[in-house]
Amino acid sequence: MKIRSKSSLLETPINAHERLLVGALLAIVGGYLDAFTYTCHGGVFANAQTGNMVLLAVNMFGANLKAPINYLAPILAFAVGVLLSEYLHRRRRFFGAFLWRQAVLVIEMIVILLIGFMPTTFPSLPINVAISLVTAMQMNSFRRVLNLPYATTVATGNLRAMMENVAKVIFDHDRKALTHVFHYGSIIAMFVLGAILGFLVSKDLQNAAIFLTLPIFLALLIIIRDHKKFEGGSEL
Repeated sequence: MKIRSKSSLLETPINAHERLLVGALLAIVGGYLDAFTYTCHGGVFANAQTGNMVLLAVNMFGANLKAPINYLAPILAFAVGVLLSEYLHRRRRFFGAFLWRQAVLVIEMIVILLIGFMPTTFPSLPINVAISLVTAMQMNSFRRVLNLPYATTVATGNLRAMMENVAKVIFDHDRKALTHVFHYGSIIAMFVLGAILGFLVSKDLQNAAIFLTLPIFLALLIIIRDHKKFEGGSEL
């Protein structure tokens, strides 16, 4: 079955994991988990390692010192997560019908299940490390939406790409770029929505708040199970 685009601007076939719906759902998770770790686990970002690097530097050389390991450990875990996703990618022939990207999502779900059952007294450091590792795997495994490069767990690159396309619309009168502006804008909006939800829910539910991401992962596993290519489009 093919999904027909409402516009002919994007005609290149895309894989199921590159659909805009997939990108939007992953962006919600990315924002949600960042807000979760920042709210419940010591002001550390799950995904934004640039922020953690700044906080690491500030806490190493600033007046109010905290343990630098609180920021260094998630950074290192993120790096390891990228390596693990690259390993799974290279071993994809052994997954058969079970896509290697689905394996990444299943690993992320398992980690989230474990964290959700942790008591509020459980130390934040291992939780931040685990989330940084699996979100790095997610970010490195899902890198394109509708044939456009994007990030599922941070917004800076998406914002830059969106404004680059805004410039093409304004200065070059490129109508195709307007569609790209919509796509990037949708991803950014979903990331912000996820962050808002993550903050609001985490305040009350603490670690159990992470369970709310599980239905999204289940939906993603269903959506990307198909190996077929789809026509590009702006459908959500």
